[in-house]
Amino acid sequence: MVFAFAVPASAQAPARVRSELRERLHQTLDPSTASDLELLLSEVVTNAVRYGGTGSQASIGVRIQIESDMVSAQITDSGRGFVPDEPPRPRIERSAGGFGLYLLDLLSTRWGVERNETGFRVWFRLTR
Repeated sequence: MVFAFAVPASAQAPARVRSELRERLHQTLDPSTASDLELLLSEVVTNAVRYGGTGSQASIGVRIQIESDMVSAQITDSGRGFVPDEPPRPRIERSAGGFGLYLLDLLSTRWGVERNETGFRVWFRLTR
């Protein structure tokens, strides 16, 4: 099963992605995998909105592929992207945030980032 959609690159993007996931995957994934997928997509989409530099007129693409033993997800945007720390570490400051890539590294089976001529892509895989 594959489905894809796009959301505006606005502050509401993470909530829209969560809503779309709940609507489409309500009975498809076990609760643990669905929860991890929702959390990780929320974190990656939040990063795209905060740091992607695309502006609110741009969109963020989401693609999810569900197989019998694996869930693959990717988000794409036209932003400048980033080079992740190896390994990702949470920020220690007292401000909110800073755990997105750490959680991605902790919960996913594999993940990566890619830049091409049209923008940037973050992908990850979860074992079901």
